[in-house]
Formats: sequence, structure tokens, C-alpha cells
Amino acid sequence: MHFSAILTLLFILSSSIPIYSQYLGGYIDYNIVQNGEYDFRLYTFSNSSISVPDSIFIDDGYGVTFYSHLVNTQPIENGFNKNTYEFNVDYLNYGSFITFHFDTNYSCNSLNLSLPYSYYLAETIYLSPFFNSDKPLQYKSSACPTVIPGDTLKFNPIGLSEDNFITSYEYRFSIFNPAIEIPSGISINPSSGEFTWITSSNTPQGYYDFLLKVEKFPNGIENMESKIHFSVFVEDTIPSKLEYAGLELWQRNSNGFLVDTVEVNSNIQRSFSISHPGADSINILPFSDQFLGSNNATVNVIPNGSNLTMNFSWTPTSLRASAHPYLFYYKNLYQKNGINYYNYLTHMIFVTNSTTASIDENFGDNSFVVFPNPAKNSFKIKAPKHTQIEIFNSFGQVRLKGEIENEKELKIECSKLSSGVYFVIFNHQNTRFVEKLIIE
Repeated sequence: MHFSAILTLLFILSSSIPIYSQYLGGYIDYNIVQNGEYDFRLYTFSNSSISVPDSIFIDDGYGVTFYSHLVNTQPIENGFNKNTYEFNVDYLNYGSFITFHFDTNYSCNSLNLSLPYSYYLAETIYLSPFFNSDKPLQYKSSACPTVIPGDTLKFNPIGLSEDNFITSYEYRFSIFNPAIEIPSGISINPSSGEFTWITSSNTPQGYYDFLLKVEKFPNGIENMESKIHFSVFVEDTIPSKLEYAGLELWQRNSNGFLVDTVEVNSNIQRSFSISHPGADSINILPFSDQFLGSNNATVNVIPNGSNLTMNFSWTPTSLRASAHPYLFYYKNLYQKNGINYYNYLTHMIFVTNSTTASIDENFGDNSFVVFPNPAKNSFKIKAPKHTQIEIFNSFGQVRLKGEIENEKELKIECSKLSSGVYFVIFNHQNTRFVEKLIIE
């Protein structure tokens, strides 16, 4: 089969999982079989001393899953193998993400390929590292490196050195974040894309999201622009033990709402208390969406021995804030018998442009059903009216979308979601209802 277009994938895989710690990169080529149908070949380059999976689980980001099967492994120079996978896709949504999962539980060592609207015209598309948000212990992966304030972080989001690029092309790299001002001390190598952050002792801890813009200029004329998303985690302490994760800070009311809704230019305030009897000390560390911090969200933490009170206040003033749910995400750190423990405290905030996001009194908390819950193999979602469904993970990221017709059920296989805590969002006209879902 002749493949008419080449999509170059440059990526890095998590160094915390040894079996895939020695990947060089890879690329995809594809052929348009007919309108809306594509044959893909995924090529990866790996150290010949490691084994590779016979198949790769793939998710298109819209609830459709399929498998790519290993066709062959061919030895190449310098002790590396070239691995070829083939798969067919009947339909791709513009702007969707294809996620390649390289391990058995489909949650670690995953990669997202973004398909922009004009992807079929692009000669090159980069594969961005996928941060495994469903397992918070994966902080040390190369896709989300950690740095302690006062230290210097160097890494390449693309994963290749300057020598790996095709010499006939000129690549230009720049770093930006549309939501916040880039912190001081950050630079990007304009030729190789290497990211450097010289942090200071007072650099605020938490997640920092960045976009690396890559431009290609063959013969001095730009013909490609792509963006790679990556995160950096700044933490001044590294606790030795995670007790549990996914603790919700607040429930909206007795009807089971696990999220808050606030209008643009309105204020939301919440208080939270936590206690760890016998703890030597207790604290909460800021660990939130950077957009919240840069748009006047405030937190007042009052520790008192083994007890703590925290007050949160935020007035979203930008219409951009209505683009997606925002995760209020803090880390509870405490010490007991000389051992550091920590929990992750999460709560979702939806921002709307008007008062239309209200609660329909005709909908009781029994009208929206997710069962069984917790779920192991599969679960069903039922709603009494035509309803839009969105499933968010505990980091506020959309994992699945769908629709439910009147009185009908939507069945979802658990293999499409990693183990963890999720929020099923029911949207019907001006109504929003939320159910918590646990995947075991």
C-alpha cells in the first residue's frame, strides 16, 4: 500500500517505567482509503534489548477505542529496532486526540497525537507527551518533570537533540501560555527545543502548563506550525508516603452535587476543615490550576496543631474562564511519627457566562443513574430526557462524551477509562447534574 502523507512523531516516554525508557521516537504515515476512513501505520524506535507489546490500545478521545497490532520488528543500526503497527480508523473528528497506550492497564506511558483542523495538509505533526492524570504518582515521568525551588530544570519536551532533526529544515521553537505570564528564569533553545527553567527559592509550587510552539521553515519559508503541551511540577517537599487520593473538598448540597457553578464576575467562597489526630504537623500546599492563581483566586490556610481550616475565594472575571471546568486542586501534607504523608484534595468549578446554568427542580437525584458504581467491567448511564453526557477525570479533563436519548441507557466499557475517580456530567438544556463514579 502506498502511503501518500508522512506525519513525523517526535516524543518521549516516561522514564519511570523501565521497559519503555529507551525509545528514540517514531512517526506515522497514513493513507485515505475513502472519505472519513484512514489506514495508519505507527512506527516506533526502541532499544533492541527491550520487548515491545503485540498490540497497542488506542482511544480517539470520543469514546471510540481500537487496537493497533504489531506487524513486524526490524533491527536497525546502533542496537535499535524499528517496530511497525497497523490500524484502521473509520472516522476522525477534527480537533480530536488520538491516544496511544503502551502498557497493559492503558493508563501509563500514553501519548496524545493532536489532529488540528487542517491536519491533512500538514507535512509534520508532533506527538505530545501525555501526562497521566489518573495516577498522580506519575509525577517523575519525563512528561511532567519535577523541580525543587532554587534548582535548575532542563529537559526537552520533544525528546530529541538538535542532531536528530533533518538538516535541510530550519526549526524554530518558542514557549508560551495563553492563560498566565511565563515565569522568570524560563528559556527555550530556539534550535533544539530544550526547555530550561532556573527557578528561585520563592517560585510558587504547583503545576505549570506550557505550550511549545514548533515552526518549520524548509527553504526559509514556514510551512508548518504545531504546538506541544507539557507540564512542570514545582514542589519544595517530596513526601514519602501517599495515604489516599481524590478526596473531594466540598459537596454543593444534599442533592449530591460534587461541583460548584459560578457566573463570570460573581464570587464563590468555600471553607474546608481537616483533622489528622496524632499528627505532628498539618498543612495545605497550593497545587492548583495556574489560571485560578493568575485570576485573583485566594486561599487562607490556618493550621492549628493536627487541625487545619482553609478558606477559598474566587471571582472569575474573564469570559475565557467559561471555556472548561477548573480544578481546585491542593495537597494536604502532614507529618506523623517522623513520616511525611499527603492527600490530594480536588474539587471542580464550572464557570458560566450567564444564569442559564441552573438546576431543574423536576430532576431529582434519582433521575440520573450511573450503575453499577463502583464499576469493574462496565457501567450504564441513564437519564429521563435527551441529555448530553461528559465524563471528567479528577483533574478536570474530559475523557468521554456521548448522548442519551429519552429513557435509553448508554453502556460504557471500563477498559476505556483508567482506575480512579470520575465525574459524570449530565447536561440538558439549562440543567446540569453531576454523579461521582469510581472505576476499580
